Amino acid sequence: MPIPTQFADYSAPETCPGCGAPLAGAPNEEVGCFINGEPRICTIQGAVKCPGCGGVVTVALIGQWSADGIVRSEWADGDVADEDLFYFDLCIVKDDGSGWFRFHGWADQNTRRLVQIG
Repeated sequence: MPIPTQFADYSAPETCPGCGAPLAGAPNEEVGCFINGEPRICTIQGAVKCPGCGGVVTVALIGQWSADGIVRSEWADGDVADEDLFYFDLCIVKDDGSGWFRFHGWADQNTRRLVQIG
């Protein structure tokens, strides 16, 4: 089955864009979520945890809902200690399905709020 034209320019990274570690065999990212009002751990298919730096990298296109589980679309409050930061590099399908975009930067691992983008 051919790749739809709007996604033809996407290719999954083989190494972490943050540290260069190989991503082959890296475990899927697990995040806290709520299912029927109960807190659970959810696996985000297509997103892996880098074995080198602990960052979260997509190895397949993901939807906005999955991306929101990895990084919240709001800024962290105040300064965040270096040891509380994690790198993220996500490739997200646009809501209208017309293509995809890259969203990357640093976030607070405790709150999943943004610290720096780009």
